[in-house]
Amino acid sequence: MDDIEEYKALTSVFSAYYHFHQWEYDQLIKPRGIKYNSLPPDEQRLLPWYTQHTESLKQAINTNKQFTQFVALTICKQFGIEESPSSWYEAGHDDFDKVRSILLQLKREWGDEGEHERLVFERMICELNHKYPDFSARQHVNVLLPGCGLGRLVFEVVRNGYRAQGNEFSYHMLIMANFMLNFCSHPFQIHPYLHKFSNVCNRADQLRSVVILNHAGGTNGFEQLMLAHPDVPFMELMSMAAGSFTDLYGPDSLTTNSTSPNEFRATNKAHFEAVLTCFFLDTASNIIEYLKTIAYCLKKSGIWINLGPLLWHFENDFNTSHITLPSGEQVPTIMKGLELSRADLIQLIEDMGFQFEKMDTHEQRTVTIYAADPRLLSNFTYHCEFWICSQ
Repeated sequence: MDDIEEYKALTSVFSAYYHFHQWEYDQLIKPRGIKYNSLPPDEQRLLPWYTQHTESLKQAINTNKQFTQFVALTICKQFGIEESPSSWYEAGHDDFDKVRSILLQLKREWGDEGEHERLVFERMICELNHKYPDFSARQHVNVLLPGCGLGRLVFEVVRNGYRAQGNEFSYHMLIMANFMLNFCSHPFQIHPYLHKFSNVCNRADQLRSVVILNHAGGTNGFEQLMLAHPDVPFMELMSMAAGSFTDLYGPDSLTTNSTSPNEFRATNKAHFEAVLTCFFLDTASNIIEYLKTIAYCLKKSGIWINLGPLLWHFENDFNTSHITLPSGEQVPTIMKGLELSRADLIQLIEDMGFQFEKMDTHEQRTVTIYAADPRLLSNFTYHCEFWICSQ
């Protein structure tokens, strides 16, 4: 890898996976030890279970360590990174925190406790199948899934016979998606709930493990489908593209990086019969650019299926930069500022040439949690927007 900044960014993420257990120890064990030791003996005696619970946390951290280190050492070779953590750049707090979040995301996409959350995937695929009922013909239907996270929805779309391409910008996500889709051929146990001490019903809930497993390693998961549909090349239907959604799939006017792959972008013009955006639209700093990109890469006969909330990710982000207007003038811009209401967003979508074929009413909206512990006494729930558009 020639670009030193890219190498630094990538290896710091691998470091976050490899040294995650040390960060977990600093976040969970050290503060509890300090707090407990600061209590007078009579108060310590009122919490006879405290030290044993801390030891149980250590054991769970060690289980997570075995998994995250295995992922780092397995996938680094796929990125052309030497298998020597001492040569990698150090990870920052944000890198470690993203790994913490990804353990919860693993539960959602690949865990035995994530089945209820994955109902949103089923609903989108059901609508896609209604549009394309002929299973054998689906291999010629190109489906794009931007912001595909850890790849489960991509995998399920392929299992339904479509040619699916996932797109993801985050190295943290891409590393784990690569592992789950290509190398996770047996179950792993992880402890994703360790970091949540508020609204916990009992200690066992916090410590419980989750089994994660994919059925995509090798031909696993496709074998029965291949027997039932020998004319469908399942093993050739899945692909992943790393990078910015607007850079890779949008018109030239949206390109923010002069080294963006122009040829790849050009091949994506009116290329996809379907675009599936699942918990993705609200990751936009400029939603207009997302809509332009969907319009650019979607065939005129294609459909756009959306399901997700409007929890605008950049609402509190004051980071600024400069952009060049078509006139050549450079002006400052800011990440926040285009957080549209539902009504304004729907009007914008129509004004940009999309037609709504189906849309949930308020009463029909899907209500779900996202990568959260379902046993907590309190959880943030999402009232999701669902629609199907054509253009």
